[in-house]
Amino acid sequence: MYMFDPERIYDLYFDTVYRVCFIYMKNSADAQDMAQETFLQMLRKPFNYESDEKTKAWLIVCASNLCKNHLKKW
Repeated sequence: MYMFDPERIYDLYFDTVYRVCFIYMKNSADAQDMAQETFLQMLRKPFNYESDEKTKAWLIVCASNLCKNHLKKW
């Protein structure tokens, strides 16, 4: 059975999520903010974390959507 451990997931995937955010945001400070918001969404929203691969995919999609929404505001 898959054990959901937010701290382990953060350690594993922060770099990937940050890179996705940096591609959209074009600067380090905004990319860090969006990466942080992505992990907060992971804690807030219910999601069936069945495996590391599905969790990683969910984080990437969530990060890109958050960045797109943030950029739309401008």
